[in-house]
Amino acid sequence: MRLKRSLICLLYFIFLCDIAVASPKLQQTTERLTWFKNDAPPFYIHRRINVSGFGDTIQRLIERRLDRYEHETEIIPISRLSLEWGKYSPACFATMIHPRPINDQYILSNPTNIYMPHGLITTPGFAETLDLEQDGSVSLKKLLKHSHVNFGHIKGRTYGQLIDQLLVNYQDNVELTERAGATETEGVLKMLEAHRFDAIIEYEFILNYHLSLGSVSDELVFIPISELKHTYISGAIGCSNTDKGRQVIEEINAVLPEMIESQSYRRSVNFWLVPAGNELKYWTMFKDAFGSHTSDQDVRQDTNSQHLEEGISFPCYP
Repeated sequence: MRLKRSLICLLYFIFLCDIAVASPKLQQTTERLTWFKNDAPPFYIHRRINVSGFGDTIQRLIERRLDRYEHETEIIPISRLSLEWGKYSPACFATMIHPRPINDQYILSNPTNIYMPHGLITTPGFAETLDLEQDGSVSLKKLLKHSHVNFGHIKGRTYGQLIDQLLVNYQDNVELTERAGATETEGVLKMLEAHRFDAIIEYEFILNYHLSLGSVSDELVFIPISELKHTYISGAIGCSNTDKGRQVIEEINAVLPEMIESQSYRRSVNFWLVPAGNELKYWTMFKDAFGSHTSDQDVRQDTNSQHLEEGISFPCYP
């Protein structure tokens, strides 16, 4: 009987030791990481359709590689982002602009992708008033210097250093009609259709997405901005500027090269971000930005595979 009791006590002691050893590991593998998304397709797509937005894909690929975290998602308007960083630690947003944070509440990863530069989305009537360059682009600096322009603007949105600075330099000639809340990109495009303002500063692929759905008029036009014609914008992941957030950024940077090489990433970039007819230009710029991760063969293959999914409007990325 004493032997049985001793054996039970020994097993119980071993059980307690196992719990003590395992507890730190359990805590490490279940640390929570909050991701923010906004209602801005095709960055993030919340409609009940079988498709992932570009930002959705970036987030999912990072989640798979940072599997020690319990990942959760909060959907918020971009205008609330500055208010949310302090509520969660760590927290991340997959589609920020690199390299300059607009405040000290978050820090940025290494670049994750490139975007072709912004242009003006506008109506045919306003487009006819513009003094276009020979290549069909418009000088934003000349436009703002000589005209009063009312832009539609998603509250909290930035456009990169060059455009942001031009808007500040010519603020006396700039009026911003802000859009906040749900359906941010679709909402601001519909406001443009209703002639609530003259134009919006946006990426061409945003217009193409909404045109493909039939959610906005096919009369809206995209006009390149001449000051940006030989540039691109780098994207990055932003995470809260805390000890935990900085740790997540280190882990993200460590897995980015592998993610950029992945087929899921390349398919998403190729589908959403590469403009039809400018495939070679895009992948050449991509190689400039990610030279160590892109070969000449990659550029040729991705250029040739632009329309492999003919007849399919929006593939679902794994």
